[in-house]
Amino acid sequence: QQMIKDAEQRMFDVVVVYKLDRFARNLYDSVVYTKKLEEAGVALESVTEPITHDIAGKFFRNVMSAINELYIENLKQELRDKALIVARKGYFMGGIPPFGYSLKEVKDEYGKRRKVYVINEKEAKIVREAFELAAAGYTLQKIADEFNKKGYRTRRGNKWTVSALYEMFQNEKYIGIFTFNKGRKRNYHAKRDDTIRVPGAVPAIISKELWEKAREKLKLGIRKVRKRYEYPLKGLLFPSEDGAFLQILQLG
Repeated sequence: QQMIKDAEQRMFDVVVVYKLDRFARNLYDSVVYTKKLEEAGVALESVTEPITHDIAGKFFRNVMSAINELYIENLKQELRDKALIVARKGYFMGGIPPFGYSLKEVKDEYGKRRKVYVINEKEAKIVREAFELAAAGYTLQKIADEFNKKGYRTRRGNKWTVSALYEMFQNEKYIGIFTFNKGRKRNYHAKRDDTIRVPGAVPAIISKELWEKAREKLKLGIRKVRKRYEYPLKGLLFPSEDGAFLQILQLG
């Protein structure tokens, strides 16, 4: 984007790339930004792909951009497919292991080094206590207060909070289910069609019965239905063009 702005200010005459796929990753960006450079009087040159600036050259450039986009999308799909195979086997896929787990290095069937989840018993005791307290009727705030009173700390050494406990009660790894493709950032807990769930791929810290009872007490996973308010004059009052209200009586 800065390069395009500089081009519009006539700060240079030519943009040189090693290959066209270094300039743009898809056909749309290639066409749009090449056009912006042309309008600014700036040429686009590829070191390894000598392209003329006539009509034939523009056609060839668009064809190459389309091929590059196809290659990139195909590569992304291959990487996704490989990641799904690894995920289905329950291997560590990156990130930070949830509280209660550590990582152990193993070799897969091809001799490649992988990491798997193992129970960190020191932390797992706190996880079990959290679910037992929830099953007994404690709220997340009461559990946090209880843990902080006992001097329990998170892995980073912080006090327990409601949000930290909420994440704990949402994580299916505690009942041995490995999940992959759950979402990102704000929609992390959203349901997706391509989410992989592999029961038994991770050592369980608590039983499924305790998981369900605790979440039921906390009302997690229960969709709240908002009560619709019935307006007594619905269907009887309508706005007029001048903003005033006209009363219309419905006669039987």
